[in-house]
Amino acid sequence: MTRIAVLLLVLLQISCKQGAERTDPAVVDASAAFVIDAALIDSFAGKSLDESLPRLTSLFPDITMEQAYDFQEQWVKPKLLRGAGIGGIKGGVVTKSSMASFGVSEPICGILPQEGALSYRPGMVYEIDCPGTKLETEIGFVLEKPILEPIHDIDQFKEHLAGICAIIEIPCGTWDAPPGAPNPIDFAAINLLAHDYIIGPLSSVDTDAITFTFMKDGEILHTAKGSDCWKGPLQTAMHLANFGLEQGISLQEGNTIICGALGAVHDANPGQYELKAEGVMGVAFEVK
Repeated sequence: MTRIAVLLLVLLQISCKQGAERTDPAVVDASAAFVIDAALIDSFAGKSLDESLPRLTSLFPDITMEQAYDFQEQWVKPKLLRGAGIGGIKGGVVTKSSMASFGVSEPICGILPQEGALSYRPGMVYEIDCPGTKLETEIGFVLEKPILEPIHDIDQFKEHLAGICAIIEIPCGTWDAPPGAPNPIDFAAINLLAHDYIIGPLSSVDTDAITFTFMKDGEILHTAKGSDCWKGPLQTAMHLANFGLEQGISLQEGNTIICGALGAVHDANPGQYELKAEGVMGVAFEVK
């Protein structure tokens, strides 16, 4: 082999090595692109209630809210459908103060599990089965007609409702939360820690006069008004129903839409709780 041929062969080997280094996926920053794969889904869906969920923005710092909702759909829906199914849609971060804290202009949305739907009954006892259990007072709507396409008219939306009710939402679980208010992207990705929710007795749909007084062992924890809820409970619920359609969820008869916490969020400590309400029927229950 001539010297020129040897030189060309060496140069060709160097060029091929450099090209391989440029395209080797092992040297690509993992945060550069957000890809939903089976391993990522299992790192969320495969967790038990006692295990902490990851913080998605620590894995993918440049992820968008749209991508977070796409991920929510891909890990939450199949997990729920393998069980009792989907119970409805929930909102979170719906008051002016909470929106300012999270830096958002509309509610953060999640998917409710059907197995978490608890119909209220007098003397009800709730037994904590999950770390980090909280109590939230909310307004909810139960459907009597399916929602199969987007709705943008309140009167049309009301035609799908069986009634309005008080809701005690009981989110639970732990995750790799940073200090202070969570990133809304992470909050969406963990499905707002949706778990159980007590559905109060249904009333006719009139949201103007709703007020809440939430008490524990006879002492007031907080008060709240229906008007504290974003653009109003009906507008919020309609927004959440349309979000469900974007997630490929057509809400069915009997499904519930819950509109987000009104008043403070409380640790679910053992005791006797009562939600006194105007405009809807209240609920009382014990936590053990």
